[in-house]
Amino acid sequence: MRWWLRAVCVLTVAALAYVGSPPCLLAEGIENLKNGVVKITAHVDGKTKTGTGFIVRLEKETAYIITASHVVEGDPQPKVVFRPDDTKVFPAHLKGLEGDDRRGLAALVVKGNLPDGLETLPLNQDFHVTGGEEGIVIGFPLVPAVPWAVTSSVMTGQHGKYLVFSGAAVEGNSGGPIMVTGKVVGVVTEVSGQYGYAVPIPIVRLALWGWGVPLGAVAIGGEAAKPHAGKDPASAGAPVASIDYSDFDQVKKAAERGDSRAMFQLGEMYSDGKLVQENFVEAAKWYRRGADAGYPDAHTSMGMISLIKAVGLANSDESAVRFGSDESKKSEFISMVIHTERLQIRNQMALKESVKWLRMGAEQSHDANAQFVLGLLTGAGVGVEKDPVQGAKWIRLAATKEPAAQAFMGIYYLTGRGVEKDFVEAARRLREAAGKEVPIAYTPLGIMYAEGLGVVKDYTEAGKWLRKGVQHGDPEAKGYLGMLYLLGWGGPQDLTQAYRLAKEAAEQGDQTGQFVLGVMFFSGNGVPQNAEESLKWMQASARQGKSSDSNARRRGREVHAAGLGEPESQSTAGDG
Repeated sequence: MRWWLRAVCVLTVAALAYVGSPPCLLAEGIENLKNGVVKITAHVDGKTKTGTGFIVRLEKETAYIITASHVVEGDPQPKVVFRPDDTKVFPAHLKGLEGDDRRGLAALVVKGNLPDGLETLPLNQDFHVTGGEEGIVIGFPLVPAVPWAVTSSVMTGQHGKYLVFSGAAVEGNSGGPIMVTGKVVGVVTEVSGQYGYAVPIPIVRLALWGWGVPLGAVAIGGEAAKPHAGKDPASAGAPVASIDYSDFDQVKKAAERGDSRAMFQLGEMYSDGKLVQENFVEAAKWYRRGADAGYPDAHTSMGMISLIKAVGLANSDESAVRFGSDESKKSEFISMVIHTERLQIRNQMALKESVKWLRMGAEQSHDANAQFVLGLLTGAGVGVEKDPVQGAKWIRLAATKEPAAQAFMGIYYLTGRGVEKDFVEAARRLREAAGKEVPIAYTPLGIMYAEGLGVVKDYTEAGKWLRKGVQHGDPEAKGYLGMLYLLGWGGPQDLTQAYRLAKEAAEQGDQTGQFVLGVMFFSGNGVPQNAEESLKWMQASARQGKSSDSNARRRGREVHAAGLGEPESQSTAGDG
């Protein structure tokens, strides 16, 4: 059933009409987490090293900080800056240091009149990496414009004692926390290319214990650990360990014991019907239980299930899961999500629930799919107050992980929806998305090359991307490519191709195709001259108003200069 969780990442061009910096994190919880992260500078042999650390214990006028050993090695008194007041620099003292040949960790103690609002970060000592877990790294990368940055990461496995992750390997993040579902799972100690390595929390806690930092003062699960009768405080309340999440029997038992990840996985198994007989009632039950228990993917699942109900495609959780598991319904759902402004809501309660779950997925779990869909809903004012600026912020967050969201942001920068127009930024994002084979990026990128918007005008490059758009059935790509063939831009004039493409585009409602077809009938180029047909298509184009790319006047002049029509007719069609 995962296709509808990630459907927005494989959107087709045919479903898309134009909707007309570093990530800006919105969740208050993330801001609080940042208050537990510190910038560290050390001076060794006349050189300055910059790194990151985070607070594991707070006492009155004392903060205990963990970092990577190489960040502070060689400086007995490194300097620390706390985010709540980054104008003050505090000297720190080494509490413990172990080089890279051992654990690669160091602990610092800072004493004094500390800023208000500091936080200790919750640690997860029971995390077991299986690969694919999404997380974040909070740190102080060596990029002046983006201090205290939060970057997305994906766990890829384990190498020896180290956790391995990708997507957030930025120099300067060494010593910072890598977090999964809101808890620290490791300390970043090395960056190598696109991968980073982190010491897992059980080793971190052992080091802290050896340095005399009481284990009971270290945050576990967001609260200071407290003694539990008959149990080691380090293991009290721990979830079930060593579960094979591909084994149905183990997952079912774990889910029944309260393991939130197992609840979600059990829902997936019942929905997919691969390891157990398909059962949509059980799938819906366990998806909801997983969401109620706080599992990130389950939040997004319930958001999508509720959205399917909200638009009347299902009347219950069970039937929504059934709909989402039907591959033949995929295009219907994708089109529905993309054209958010056209949604007809039939169940307001389900829509309210959908927004609630999606917001949890977006804010608490940093799930890109939840951020993407929530951004679309917010920009269109569906279920929430209409706010294109806020909608663009959510989609910009999703764009750090999802190429389809990156394509949307490129279109937003091109059209000025929710952001200030920036053709250079639009071209950059569209190129990146198109390079990752996101179809919705092809046509706007081709048009930008044809118009010279944010890039050097290049009709050959324009034709390349427009042809890819045509291959995916995009009417606008057909219409614009037809115009290139008509005018002989980027290659020899081809009136046969121009007519074929313009006619297909015009009949599919594309304004440029209607305009080009009208010009061809008016001038008699490639088709018999026909004033009646010309007027029909010119009027159809004019009724659509201003062309989506805002260059209709110039197009009309260029077509006229090529001797293919009268300027009055073309101007009328282009300007509406």
